[in-house]
Amino acid sequence: MNHDKLPKLNEILGPGPRYCNGCRTPIEHWGMCEPCAAASELETFELTMRPARNSVPKRFRWASFMVRSGDEWTPNKDLASRVHPVSLRRVSELSSPFPVGVALVGPTGAGKTSLACALLRRIHDWARPERPAAAVDRARSSYFVEVPAYEDACKRLSRWSGPIDRDAEALVSRAENASLIVLDNVEPAPLDSPIGKLLMGRHNRDLPTIITTWMTEADAAKSYGSGLARRAFASTVELLPALKVVSGAA
Repeated sequence: MNHDKLPKLNEILGPGPRYCNGCRTPIEHWGMCEPCAAASELETFELTMRPARNSVPKRFRWASFMVRSGDEWTPNKDLASRVHPVSLRRVSELSSPFPVGVALVGPTGAGKTSLACALLRRIHDWARPERPAAAVDRARSSYFVEVPAYEDACKRLSRWSGPIDRDAEALVSRAENASLIVLDNVEPAPLDSPIGKLLMGRHNRDLPTIITTWMTEADAAKSYGSGLARRAFASTVELLPALKVVSGAA
């Protein structure tokens, strides 16, 4: 609310009583009381963050390093129970801004996707209306992208059959232009494949990409070439197998 305009509004609207547009409590000016104005601003802000938050699959939206308990933040016990403690420590120590390429490497069940989502959640949760605008804009365009969904979208766009597939077009554009993406479950593929072109294009533009994969840098070099592999694995975290197998811990 622009409080500089309140005297003029009060003059136009005449004497009170005036009530908050939110909670209807008596106030001395037109509009909302301070608590309601702050809540409205936060609600509007959260709407702008929703596309980024909702890009994370529902089955992984629980994944975060910390959870709120009342007014305090405590370590997420669910995440700690699904991954090796050394892996959790290594990934949680990664600091933003990330390098162009971050690779979380490990076997099935090591918690690669869970930890990648926790990294993304940390970026999303950091964003607040009072934060610097440029940093918040980067958080708003930080997305989770599943490799099979991206490949399917590319195939649909490559087949001309009438009207443009807007959903596929939006997914491809998001993956190519996001300030940061988590690219989940990267496997061997030719350099000219959709994923190879995506990685190359993002890295050429210095757009950070976090990948989850079982491949080592040497494995990736055989398919994508040593240059791209070196950039994709610029910061590599090798995850240890989880101490116990938990259903859904990808």
